[in-house]
Amino acid sequence: MRRASNPFALRLCIAMLGILVTLGAPKQAIASDPPGYMLPWTAEQWKTVTQGWNTGTHTGTNHQYAYDFYLTENISVRTARAGTVAWIKDTETTCLNDPYATGNGVVINHDDGTATLYMHLAPKQNGQPYGVLVVGGNKVHQGAMVGRSGNTGYVSPCYPDGTGGYHLHFNHQSQGGQPWTTSQAVYFEEYPGWILNAGSSYLSRDYDHVVMVADAPLPGAYTGQLLHLRPQSRGDDFRIYPISGGPSPWDGWNDDPSAVHVPHGVNVTLYADINYGGYAENFSTTDKWLPDNPVGNDNVSSMRYDGVWLFQHLNYNADVNYEAKAEFFTGYADYLPNNYIGNDSATSLTVGHNWQVTLYQHAWGTGNQLVLGEGNYPDLRQHYCGCGGDGTWNDQASSIRAARVGP
Repeated sequence: MRRASNPFALRLCIAMLGILVTLGAPKQAIASDPPGYMLPWTAEQWKTVTQGWNTGTHTGTNHQYAYDFYLTENISVRTARAGTVAWIKDTETTCLNDPYATGNGVVINHDDGTATLYMHLAPKQNGQPYGVLVVGGNKVHQGAMVGRSGNTGYVSPCYPDGTGGYHLHFNHQSQGGQPWTTSQAVYFEEYPGWILNAGSSYLSRDYDHVVMVADAPLPGAYTGQLLHLRPQSRGDDFRIYPISGGPSPWDGWNDDPSAVHVPHGVNVTLYADINYGGYAENFSTTDKWLPDNPVGNDNVSSMRYDGVWLFQHLNYNADVNYEAKAEFFTGYADYLPNNYIGNDSATSLTVGHNWQVTLYQHAWGTGNQLVLGEGNYPDLRQHYCGCGGDGTWNDQASSIRAARVGP
């Protein structure tokens, strides 16, 4: 429930808290719930479980808690939780009837000591990465696109023409022993405590961006009113975003959020006042219930991403419906070939409030430089570089420095 108590009393308490902040109370960073696991495909899509726990081929130590999800060919696969890529395989070209054949896949290690496996991904196209979009050592935020579904390796059926058996094999497992190691039970944030049933369909909420939620607690409140705040969205004044109902519908989303979805691995700050003013609280993962946080229930008026986003395509990947690489930075990356976004791949970017970014032509912070302050930059072709290609900064960055330059 969004407003569980007297709204007047709540706002009076909030006002008094604002006075304390004005008198010098420090900004706090309150730890929210430990980040969980989201269903591993793009948000707002329903997918069906074709094989669940301890059934069919999902038996034995390494497979007993795996899920098979019916994803047709070339569906975006997204990481269920932030982590570091520990293993990939992208050399398979087709399905096989060999039960020992390992398909194309990715293993991601997580900070809780476990890992997730994404298997049977699509093959390369024209020799270029397609089914597997990451390399070992890449750090990825929750919701990052790590590949596309396919049917490589052992699947059933596998027809002579190489079709059939399309699905995503997902396993939550121990770290080490890639690609297969001890399977561990997993419960998804969208359906907490549920064991997913074969034949049933489930809805992903694996957003790769911040979503403000009008009601709480999650996950049920995802079905209510949502405010999607992508990196390029205005976050300085929630009054500009319309909302139905609430205490002041004419005031938009101002003072309406009761929960916030933040992809694990991304940092944001919520503010009690517009224009990044008033009480501030930091979040690095989803908080299902803002009423028990210092920033409070129905008291958020603005939000900023605390860092810099790089995008693989123009217009912040909107031209490909956001189905492409995007990476979040809060410091120095001296060798982008090792990063998820890759070398010479950045085409657009956003710089958060009171942040600054320096792009470098070469690794280790060398070569020509482009310094950009707070704002949105949808097309790096608009910035002259004189460093090859079309002479612009499009697809030219090999290292980056993101730095906060204000409070």
